[in-house]
Amino acid sequence: MHDSTKKALTYMLNMVRDYDFDGDYALSEEAIEDFVKWSEKPDSQFVSKIEWFQSHEDTYRNFGSYWLELVKDYYNSEDYTKCLEAVHRYESVSTRIYRKDIDKANVLPMVIASAKEILDDSEYIKIAEQYCREICDNTKDSDWSLRYFAAQAYMELYSLTEDETYLNNAYEIIFNNVNVLVDEQRALNTAYMEEIREIKPDKNASKREKKEIKEYNKVLKEERETALPPVSEALYLNVDLLFVLAEEIGISEEEQSRIETILHENGDNLFLTQILDNKFWFENKPENISADEIKISFEEGKLTIPAACVTDRSKIYVTISGAQQDRQIYDWSVTNVKRPEKSKDCSKFLVSYESKTGKDYKYQDGENVTIEVIPIAETFDEKIIFKYNVKPVKKLYVWDKIEFERETE
Repeated sequence: MHDSTKKALTYMLNMVRDYDFDGDYALSEEAIEDFVKWSEKPDSQFVSKIEWFQSHEDTYRNFGSYWLELVKDYYNSEDYTKCLEAVHRYESVSTRIYRKDIDKANVLPMVIASAKEILDDSEYIKIAEQYCREICDNTKDSDWSLRYFAAQAYMELYSLTEDETYLNNAYEIIFNNVNVLVDEQRALNTAYMEEIREIKPDKNASKREKKEIKEYNKVLKEERETALPPVSEALYLNVDLLFVLAEEIGISEEEQSRIETILHENGDNLFLTQILDNKFWFENKPENISADEIKISFEEGKLTIPAACVTDRSKIYVTISGAQQDRQIYDWSVTNVKRPEKSKDCSKFLVSYESKTGKDYKYQDGENVTIEVIPIAETFDEKIIFKYNVKPVKKLYVWDKIEFERETE
């Protein structure tokens, strides 16, 4: 028997216990194997899955997971009415569960989205409110993405009703998410700033084990050579929304202080990238970084910039403008991160980028170069801009070279 089938059998036994099924409702091993096989089919085969599930309703009608699979498949097929019907059928066979129902919580975003598509506002508000509450009641701290969805749904309910209760619900969810997720970012920061911790083989390790450890340590060193300041995507999404909600609600100074204490323990930065960290303060917000104060270097196809200006999710955009049409250069990749020995200051680390397109380009006198550094590629809210002018340089009485003269304010 395959491992997946064994797990399904165990799961089925638990379902029978939790749902208090009668003996007539128990599934055979063959039925469970078939259910597992069809459930594991990719979403691209939802038409085939739906046909099979519908034709076997008599077998699985009292098995809750059957209806949850149909919720997903009906949603993927944009049959929103049947998606809602499926979740109601699930509820009719799961009324005796007393535990957190994470399986149901995982499909509720699809149910809420389906309700939005086919119901009028008044009906949608009732369903969305009910299922947002269920998402929160049936998830754990680690299920931040489901709770994040619930917060966004509450924000939409607020926009429809202007009932501030929904806005406060969203704020509470995101606040709790942030409170849990900050530790992940601190751990990432610590790992990035510390020296690499190589693994040492045990004295009784075999030749093969020693070789594997050696290869592992080699990979660690190679990754460190181009590693950029890390950003937890989960935390960034949540803390960004937290500040949006804080402004919308108009939280008190006391509440602002509470948030800052959580984010900036002992006044420390939450993010190693300064422009990002500056974004998430209230009263104690540091002064904005001036591009003129940042030491960078730029030449054909090469850019060097302090690590505190970028993240592992950054993008570099260079635009060359002049007499001809503007040219954009996007293919910048990290080639090296130079760390001064024993330095504990991320702003002292120097990141070197290179671009083949930038190297091959024939720069002309009078052209202007604009460098945009986007710390988080998915958002352009925060960025640093540097500008250079292309100037000719005379060598041996011949104007045969160019240099890049930086513009400052």
